[in-house]
Amino acid sequence: MSSRIRVLPDETINKVAAGEVIENPASVVKELVENAIDAGAGEVTIEIKGGGRQLIRVTDDGSGMHRDDAILSIERHATSKMHSAEDLEVINSLGFRGEALPSIAAISKLTMMTSPRQDTSDPEALEGTMLIIEGGKMLKCCSVVRSPGTTVEVKALFFNVPVRRKFQKSPSYDQGEIVKSVTLLALGHPHIKFQLIANNDLLLNTHVRNEDHLEARIADTLGMEYLSATIPLNLDESGIKMRGFIGHPEATRPNRTGQYLFINGRAIFSPLISRAVGESYGTTISPNRHPIFVLHVCLPGNDVDVNVHPQKREVRLRNISMIREMIGRAVGRALQAPCVSVTIPSPTTDTHEEVHWNQAPLTEPDIVPKLREKITFSSEEPTFLKEAIKPSLQVIATIPGYIIVDGSQAATVLPEQGFHNEGLLIVNGHAAHARVIFERFQAGTEDCHNVMEVQSLLVPVTLSFSPAEASVVQAHIKTLNALGINIYECGPNTFMVDAVPQLFEIAQVNDVIAEIIDELCTAKTTLLLQREREKILALTASHAAIGTNKTLTITEAQALIKQLLACSMPHRCPKGTPTIVQLNGNDLAKLFHKTSKIHS
Repeated sequence: MSSRIRVLPDETINKVAAGEVIENPASVVKELVENAIDAGAGEVTIEIKGGGRQLIRVTDDGSGMHRDDAILSIERHATSKMHSAEDLEVINSLGFRGEALPSIAAISKLTMMTSPRQDTSDPEALEGTMLIIEGGKMLKCCSVVRSPGTTVEVKALFFNVPVRRKFQKSPSYDQGEIVKSVTLLALGHPHIKFQLIANNDLLLNTHVRNEDHLEARIADTLGMEYLSATIPLNLDESGIKMRGFIGHPEATRPNRTGQYLFINGRAIFSPLISRAVGESYGTTISPNRHPIFVLHVCLPGNDVDVNVHPQKREVRLRNISMIREMIGRAVGRALQAPCVSVTIPSPTTDTHEEVHWNQAPLTEPDIVPKLREKITFSSEEPTFLKEAIKPSLQVIATIPGYIIVDGSQAATVLPEQGFHNEGLLIVNGHAAHARVIFERFQAGTEDCHNVMEVQSLLVPVTLSFSPAEASVVQAHIKTLNALGINIYECGPNTFMVDAVPQLFEIAQVNDVIAEIIDELCTAKTTLLLQREREKILALTASHAAIGTNKTLTITEAQALIKQLLACSMPHRCPKGTPTIVQLNGNDLAKLFHKTSKIHS
């Protein structure tokens, strides 16, 4: 009887391996560039034609290889980056399996020229090596003159794998994927210069500058518009380093396309970390929006398992809870002092002359009327109206929903906001008042009952929970009561709600209460519980604040500005809306389509 199980020939094995490692031309570029980076390259040039299927050429100035090593490099599982199974515990290189070059060589026509860095003690080190391989078979090995480094040229990709070639997309699509891949590699290694040339056109050209490499690299690859929408982030604790740039709360996207995560220099897709960054913004962004960021996380090698995916796109992390906690702290600190500004596009031209601002005399009325609108406040005036300390920013006028402030002292009073001592500050009254109330909630100096009415329910709502959920609700009864939700235990794992804030719609009380408690139950850590509490406080503060179209008197506005400036985050309301923007003379000239000089 003939055997049904056979050992596959090497040619077939190599093609199977290539199918796992090489999905498309972008996979080839990624593997070759990672080899160049691991070889210590300072400059890497990538040239492609026909979306990479006609030609991929990667040239580096790395350490290069001697002839024996060059020949071994095209053998399966031959690598210089690990020597035993124990080395898998601590992997500090981008490649380590020894599959990339043999997999690429098995499905293409490959030429490699390499020369080691000069070693005066070895006369043969000055001589380079050229290998010519077709479909995994070596056709030629000879000497060649080349400066130290390596060039790998790949032609006719998938020429002997018609099934894989048939499922490839258009050359333009493949070129786009290569641009994405090189962009990630460039962002992951900002100290290396990259060039990408497609069909003889220079698509990407990065620079290595003396200043912050990452900031310059973001500008080179993602553009100044992306960089200007971000703020720096830095944290170094417990052997873990986090560094990068995160977006302002208003610079969000409906998907995660603006998120770039690197762990030990390797571009990684991690929904857990992406979610942790988003949650760290708290109430400042909507639940269905995603912040942008370029984040580098440096972990000890034994805390990361990169050997879980053929293309190494995913990793397994130890201490993920601690990492999430650290992300929360890092993002929170970064958001404390962002630069807030407003950009108004020029109507027809980018050129304009300097504009000088004329200041007008300022006056204030003597009477402070009470603020009464849809939200009913307590019998006393809102707290922010009581303080008569002289403000450090002067109100010029008020209009429905907004306060106009003299900006001549903006940079002095708000030095961390990126303002200049000129022009006007426009303050969103509702957002500013919500920020004041929110921070007083946080500090425990003001209770929800003091700023809005609580309505009793004609028919109390009874809620039943599992034992685990009930224990969480029991632990947060005081928090819920402080938020105007009068909830108490009425039996085993059963609670009753007989009063809620008036802002809740009666018909939706069950759903709202259930949603709030569900959020508290699903928050597994102290940090997450605090974030959920902040979401509820933000909602309450927003509804308790003055109406969006309320017109304040000058005195009311002046008092509110003073209270806003005393807040820890005066630049943003608790739900993420900017409270203050600046308009200088040039901005106003653009609005009027003027480029002439305005004289004082």
